[in-house]
Amino acid sequence: MTLINQLKYRLCVVNMTKIIRHFNFPLLLSLLFISLLSTCTPMAGPTPIELTPTSAPTVAPTVRPVIMGSIEGQALIGPTCPVVKIDQPCPDQPYQTTLAIYDQNRQLVTQVQTDAEGKFKVELRPGIYTIAALPATVVENGVVSEAMLPRAEEQTVTVVEGQMVQVQMLFDSGMR
Repeated sequence: MTLINQLKYRLCVVNMTKIIRHFNFPLLLSLLFISLLSTCTPMAGPTPIELTPTSAPTVAPTVRPVIMGSIEGQALIGPTCPVVKIDQPCPDQPYQTTLAIYDQNRQLVTQVQTDAEGKFKVELRPGIYTIAALPATVVENGVVSEAMLPRAEEQTVTVVEGQMVQVQMLFDSGMR
């Protein structure tokens, strides 16, 4: 094999590689490359190939993984004592309940159950969310209805990627 044939072969392979990169269709053009590589044999010399793109080369979009944020908090209920006296404190108590988390369009994203300590944690995409207490239900004479108490004010929070937002949901027991 002469030096000129070796150079022609290398030039042919380099040109095929450039064509694959230019058209950005690696799988399809790799198969074409393999079939055309036989034309690059040192004996035959490079065969001129002219390919024109039918559309602009496409660049694969860069996909950035979503880094989640989280909301962590506790549900408390109070008062829990029938009569609160100055010398006998009656702190709010953990409250096991279900909380609903809505997006900015008031679409339900998820529900989260607090544990026996009233604690909860949920991971979410960055955004603005509203946390609301699902109303308790009461069954009276076989009829199911929503209870007026306990109740809690809704809270709006902003979840930032990689960060945790602390929330305390305070439920009014109605006890006075």
